[in-house]
Amino acid sequence: MKWFWRYAFPVVFGLLIYFSIRLITDTNDGTKFWLRPWKLNAIEIFFVVLVTCLTLPFVNKLVQRYSRQQRIFSVARVMREFGVILLVALLTMNPALFLIHYLIEDPVTWSDFSIANVVVALYVLLYYSIARGNNFIQAYIDQQLKLERLTNDQLQTELKFLKAQYHPHFLFNALNTIYFQMDEDLPGAKQSIEQFSG
Repeated sequence: MKWFWRYAFPVVFGLLIYFSIRLITDTNDGTKFWLRPWKLNAIEIFFVVLVTCLTLPFVNKLVQRYSRQQRIFSVARVMREFGVILLVALLTMNPALFLIHYLIEDPVTWSDFSIANVVVALYVLLYYSIARGNNFIQAYIDQQLKLERLTNDQLQTELKFLKAQYHPHFLFNALNTIYFQMDEDLPGAKQSIEQFSG
């Protein structure tokens, strides 16, 4: 499963971004991308997948970095994290957008620019939110397990303490019984001492 998330998922994620952009763009201008020359589609797919494969590991590192920080939840911090993730996504995607359009000899229009930026931003923020949420859940589970272990250790310690208290009381009660037994039944008291010691 680790192999899938490390190698296959970035490719699938890149293809999802590419086909979403194509769907929106082609719906706007009425073209069908599968009727275009395969070379144009291959260039676009290659660079979108390449940029995704290069960007997602960096986003994952940011997820791990932000997850290690033990701070109280605040909206400002979440917005700052989203801002950093958006900046990373847009700084890697926009140069690729211009390179792709240069290679396919099609100038970048405002609609191309805005559609690509919105789609990439939405998908990357969705990915980041899910990954960060998974880390929150895992941290919560780990904290609950740690709390359960501490509670269990505390209960074991209390049980040992109670057992340690039980033994002296038992000893004093037995000695008290033998003491009063000596007045009434001396041979029985001797037998009780023998049983108690053996």
